[in-house]
Amino acid sequence: MSTVEDLLQKTAQRLAQRQRFPESTYRLQFHAGFTFRDACAIVPYLSELGITHCYASPYLQARAGSQHGYGIIADVTEISGGRVLLRAGTLYTALDRLKTDGLVAVDREEIVENRLRRYYRLTPGGEKRLAAEAARLHANATAAMRRLRPGLAGGLA
Repeated sequence: MSTVEDLLQKTAQRLAQRQRFPESTYRLQFHAGFTFRDACAIVPYLSELGITHCYASPYLQARAGSQHGYGIIADVTEISGGRVLLRAGTLYTALDRLKTDGLVAVDREEIVENRLRRYYRLTPGGEKRLAAEAARLHANATAAMRRLRPGLAGGLA
């Protein structure tokens, strides 16, 4: 019969035999538009590329309405269909100005790969200003469409 020490030693040996060190890694960033299901769907493709291990942002800390700088850059690129390509310097200058104006606030900070990651969120004043700006742009677009197509009764849908 095995002693507890023998059992622990055998278990440690078996685990060591199964342990693999990452050869090539890929970082997954979970958010509303990229879920665990989406991650599972791309695993075969990543494997074809030679990716041996994936790792992810701390998904349990993700908060709706809060985004870090490079996430904002990716969202702007996606939303604009690739027409707007922000550079980090441009974004962080704008975020500093918006923070000074009270339109965004730092939600939280964390260290990822020895780098500070700061998450921003709209303040109530920022939400109000964004809604007003969206309404202004919609009104301008509606006026432009009416000039281009005078028969268009309601403007933009």
